[in-house]
Amino acid sequence: MKHRILVINPGSTSTKIAVFEGKEKLFDTTLRYSTEELASFGWVMEQVDFRRATIEKALADNNIDPDSLDAICARGGQVPYCAAGTYRVDQAMVDFMYTRRQGAHASNLGCVLALPVAILSSSNINKSLPVVWLIRFILGLIRTLPTLIIALVCALIFSLGTFSGTIAIAVFTFGIVAKMLFVILWSKHLK
Repeated sequence: MKHRILVINPGSTSTKIAVFEGKEKLFDTTLRYSTEELASFGWVMEQVDFRRATIEKALADNNIDPDSLDAICARGGQVPYCAAGTYRVDQAMVDFMYTRRQGAHASNLGCVLALPVAILSSSNINKSLPVVWLIRFILGLIRTLPTLIIALVCALIFSLGTFSGTIAIAVFTFGIVAKMLFVILWSKHLK
């Protein structure tokens, strides 16, 4: 069985991503960010939602359904010394990345971008089935609504402006990433 893997490599002014199916590369791209785009962020860890949205857009542009991913591999960043290899991303690792203000690098975003997918994607983590199904329903609803519809609702609530657009994109991004992670985590107990 060939596994489909998303690879994320965040850099200071770009994020390189690729999707592989077994040994075959389905696509790769470099998502470049202008100095102006990045200037609005106080430090690198504030870029998580912005970069996540660009990754999701690139997947959609290349007809990669997040539900089809079996795993996500992300460059780890400034973790303390550890032996070479693969490590499971957990909340402790993500929290550590947020403590690395001195010399913070965009590679710290790798595990932070990958974790929400893992946490929200599995009923083997959340044992309350009514809650799991409610969350899945909400995520499905969010992903079903076009971003412009969400933006219109936000504009009615918050008035027109960039804040409404930002909230709409954040809600849509949350829906996509949460679904992607939920499927990955949930499918692990089926294997």
